[in-house]
Amino acid sequence: MNLGIMGSGNIVSAMITMFQATNRYHCPALYCRSVSAERGKAIVQKNHIDTLCTDPDEFLRDDRFDTVYVAVANQYHYEYVKKCLLANKHVLCEKPFTTSFTEAIELIELARKQGLMMAEISRSVMTSNFGKIKAQLSEIGEVRLVSTNLSHYSRQYDAYLKGQISPVFDAQFGGALRDFGIYTLHFLIGLFGEPQTLQYHALSGFNGVDLSGVLLLKYPQFTAVNTLSKCSNGQPYCLIQGEKGYLYCNSAPMYCEKAQLVLNQKKPTEVCGTADYNDELCRLADLFENREIKLLEQAMQETLICIKLIERGKK
Repeated sequence: MNLGIMGSGNIVSAMITMFQATNRYHCPALYCRSVSAERGKAIVQKNHIDTLCTDPDEFLRDDRFDTVYVAVANQYHYEYVKKCLLANKHVLCEKPFTTSFTEAIELIELARKQGLMMAEISRSVMTSNFGKIKAQLSEIGEVRLVSTNLSHYSRQYDAYLKGQISPVFDAQFGGALRDFGIYTLHFLIGLFGEPQTLQYHALSGFNGVDLSGVLLLKYPQFTAVNTLSKCSNGQPYCLIQGEKGYLYCNSAPMYCEKAQLVLNQKKPTEVCGTADYNDELCRLADLFENREIKLLEQAMQETLICIKLIERGKK
């Protein structure tokens, strides 16, 4: 796939390395804002990208790529994804796809009208490890309780404590639920579908952003209790408890690593090992190259559910 890159944050450098490691993506050009031009220069030099552009319209006229990876700040996702679609480019968008359910609906309808493909990069549900975990659900019988933990002391938190608000601690567009909860929601919705109800109990910072919180999802037969934090570290895990045993994943929801199946009175058996971080990107390349539009639209419907639930939790 020929892929243009929009953005210059830390995630961009990491993702370019991952795209190139798959040998499935060629990245000929990168766009960043003019105020970030020096950062953009460092990225293109490090990753041997041919062109740096600071004009989005000029960037999107480049015919060397037909797909764009959008990784600008969260609040600009809608604006830049829309620009890409109107320029007749397919889109891979960093999570969260948008910060508004209404905006997401508009973009999905525009992509459909334009005959274009879109996907949100969310790390878990496209991976083979996720598929292996899902395939074992029936082994543990009726699910009765789910718990997860995704807690990481943000590299921006010390600055936040000094009054410096970076995008990840912006009260409207950042916070633990929007930044980390999206991974947990994708994991749970991919396994169990949309919950009946949602409650979010948050610890708020001085500007109203949710620094951490507990996300409760109610399903007909069980409750999912999910811990999220950007102001403290914690042991990441996913635990799905059923009447006949449990599935335990020794990682955060987006990685689906080192999962074990433990049936009642039985020894643990391995379900999957260490995650292949290129797995999702290879799967997305397959879907785009084969124009698997129905599967991509199904994935976008799960994205819509995630956005709707986050909006509900932020209220």
